[in-house]
Amino acid sequence: MPLPFRPLVCPKCGGRALTTRDAERTMMFAGGTTDLPLTATVPEHACTDCGHTWIGPGAEEIFRAMIPDARAKLAHTRRRRTRRAKVLRALAHSALPIAGCVTTTLKLTGHLDAAWAWVLAPFWLIPLLAAAWTALWFTVCALNPPRN
Repeated sequence: MPLPFRPLVCPKCGGRALTTRDAERTMMFAGGTTDLPLTATVPEHACTDCGHTWIGPGAEEIFRAMIPDARAKLAHTRRRRTRRAKVLRALAHSALPIAGCVTTTLKLTGHLDAAWAWVLAPFWLIPLLAAAWTALWFTVCALNPPRN
């Protein structure tokens, strides 16, 4: 339901000689652990009597309309961080068997020659190919973000 029209008056001096202009304002949207700045052009009122400036109630409506987009952007950022952490964990876990095999081989034979590189190939080649594929996938996803 629309609010009834009330003439604007200066909240500081009560004067009615006002000017209105569009001003760019930024509000911080708190989205849990991450704050996201929302910037919008809002009506700003100025009193010509005392010089006091303030933004009207329409600014709140403008910022409120921007919140769903901000939530979607935060969710996308969180998904990206989660994916990146999963890839790093997978790479770390794939390095553990390689380190175990290398350590065991060095303890048993005292040296590690080129023949062992192919014996250990399932432990280093497959994770390397998987990491390359994942990096390519993330690059494609970064260039084509999801549309919400």
